Amino acid sequence: MFKDVHIQRFRGISDLKLDDFRRINLFVGKNNSCKTTVLESLFILVNPTAPRLPSKTNIFRGLGEISKTTMELFFHNFDFEKKIIFETNMNKIHKTRKLSIKPVFEIGMSSDHRSNSDEGSMTDVEYFQSGSTPRFNGLTFEASFFSFDDKKATYISKLYFEGPDLKMKLPEEYKEKYSGLFLSPEFHSVNQTVTQFGNIVVEKRKDNIVRVLKQIEPSLKDLNIVFEKIFCDLDLPKMLPINVMGSGIFRMLSIILAIENSRDGVIFIDEIENGLYHTSQEMMWNAIIASAEQFNVQIFATTHSSECIRALSNANSQKLKNLEDDIRVYRIERQKEDFKVAKFNQDNIEIAIEKSWDIR
Repeated sequence: MFKDVHIQRFRGISDLKLDDFRRINLFVGKNNSCKTTVLESLFILVNPTAPRLPSKTNIFRGLGEISKTTMELFFHNFDFEKKIIFETNMNKIHKTRKLSIKPVFEIGMSSDHRSNSDEGSMTDVEYFQSGSTPRFNGLTFEASFFSFDDKKATYISKLYFEGPDLKMKLPEEYKEKYSGLFLSPEFHSVNQTVTQFGNIVVEKRKDNIVRVLKQIEPSLKDLNIVFEKIFCDLDLPKMLPINVMGSGIFRMLSIILAIENSRDGVIFIDEIENGLYHTSQEMMWNAIIASAEQFNVQIFATTHSSECIRALSNANSQKLKNLEDDIRVYRIERQKEDFKVAKFNQDNIEIAIEKSWDIR
């Protein structure tokens, strides 16, 4: 599990440190306080050698497939001379993992010069030539892993364009053992949800999913996969596709399926309350807390809702006691380039609620 994170020069974050992560971690704050950017940073650290992970964060934001223009959005204030840096300490797999990201530029040169060059037109930013025209063309990733006996291993990856084609260079000698999933309100992978549900059916664990969802829709009798889609049995003449049941039930299904299919891993949930009526949120937290504990999954989530914080505080007090202080709420405040973080454990979340935070 992640114990902390230090983020430098990524998107809207100039420099931000967060520590004391537990199994359940909820980030709150006003719009543009960079809550989602924190989730994205940790998601990238799940596998620092995979250059596709940063590009996926653009997809999660609804920006579409990666391009040279959207790559530029990773760099704080478009300052390409300074590297993006992520660093985290962990309690398993690695003691520390650190990732730096710098731009790759294509240098505009004459055809004669290019034909005589063994290096080609791809070069890093520090090799600018006088009179050349640099064009942003990709990213270089330097991932360092420190073991618990302080041995260090470093691997280089690249994501770059060769003409119109996006290319990747990966370190073949590194195989990531950690796994993570990102759930975004802007991007729903129906196929992924169907696949995850199929795994649950095969393992004969479907009854637990149905039991959770019945708390949102009491008339639900069963769930089944038909024609590669999930259908609900509501004791009507015909079954209904889950898509017509409203966004809340599908959102709850995707969260619980993600947890149950990510044993010993980590889940990132942006705007966790999205699509769920406030009366269902306490039930949601009960299900998340129980599932995360059962499958040893660490949860990082964001919210815009004070009702969501209250629901977490109220969720199944007996389970909260059993979790041994395994919940943290982080209030992130941003003043231009400066960030302030207030941290609350499960025993004093109510203090946060009493402050009547304006988090929208």
